[in-house]
Amino acid sequence: MKKQLSLLGHDKNLVKLPRLTERDEYGNADIIGVESVDLYDELRNNEINLVTEALNKLAMLEDIEEELGMTIIEYLQKEHEREVLT
Repeated sequence: MKKQLSLLGHDKNLVKLPRLTERDEYGNADIIGVESVDLYDELRNNEINLVTEALNKLAMLEDIEEELGMTIIEYLQKEHEREVLT
């Protein structure tokens, strides 16, 4: 079963997306189905670093959701409900 990433849609309903990243041999995130050469071909060094940093952050969020077994939004909602009840 493929893990899901969460986004809050305009209508406030939770929209689940398939995982967008996978780790390369160096532990950096790549976009699934996109060749790195195509992605980085026209970028300068500082731009490459920014894209890599952003993709690593997205992959980290996807990893956290896999560990939680739920979306981050669902987790935060449950935590809020628990705080309200105590």
